[in-house]
Amino acid sequence: RAAEAHVPLRRACELEPEAAENWIYLARAEWKRGRPEDGIAHLRRAQAKGPDTLALLIHFAHLLRETDRDEEAAALCAEILARDPRQMLWRTMGGLALCELG
Repeated sequence: RAAEAHVPLRRACELEPEAAENWIYLARAEWKRGRPEDGIAHLRRAQAKGPDTLALLIHFAHLLRETDRDEEAAALCAEILARDPRQMLWRTMGGLALCELG
């Protein structure tokens, strides 16, 4: 269904390009479609549109980890934990990313 969702989500980004949430949703759809690089590009657009919300950072860290960008993922996981230490999953994700770096 991500392929179907892509069209209206892309249109939402065209209609409201300043709404960071639209870019986050489109990024998620791209990831589900097997296009994580496009998802990362959309998350970068979302980042440029507004503050780095915890939700944005979580999506970003996940996609970075999925695309083997472990150094960037580990840094974002550390930032997520600095903002909310209760995010235990991201402590694990950050540790995994660091292990991949050697």
